[in-house]
Amino acid sequence: MSELGGGNATVLVVDDEECLLNLTRIILVQEGYMVLSAESAEEALQIVESHTGMIDILLTDMRMPNMDGVAFAKEFRNYFPLSKVILMTAYSPADVAHRVSDTTVLTKPFSPELLCEVVRKTLGCFA
Repeated sequence: MSELGGGNATVLVVDDEECLLNLTRIILVQEGYMVLSAESAEEALQIVESHTGMIDILLTDMRMPNMDGVAFAKEFRNYFPLSKVILMTAYSPADVAHRVSDTTVLTKPFSPELLCEVVRKTLGCFA
C-alpha cells in the first residue's frame, strides 16, 4: 500500500460481486477514504438519494444486472455533477471510456496498489 493515504474523500463503490466489493472497500478504508458501498445500482441509488454529504468519487463495476455501471454513472451525475467516476471492467479501456464523459477506466483484475493509484490520480492527488 501507499504511504499517502486518502485524506477525507468519500468514495461510493458499487459492484455485484460481494468479494470484490468488500475487498475494494477494505483497501480504500485502509487508505483513509470514507467508503459507502452497494451490491447493485438500485442499492447505490438509495445511498445517493439519502446521503447528505458530498460523494467525491464513484467507483462502479461496468457490468451489473438490471442497471449497468454506465447507466448508473449517468444517473449518479444527476446528483453529483462534479464528482469523478471510475468504471471497473474487464473490457479494454478504449471500448469503455467514450460511454461516459470525464471517466477513468480501471481494468480488472487490478492490484491494491493500482486501485489506490487510480483513485488518487482521479481525485487529483498526485503528490
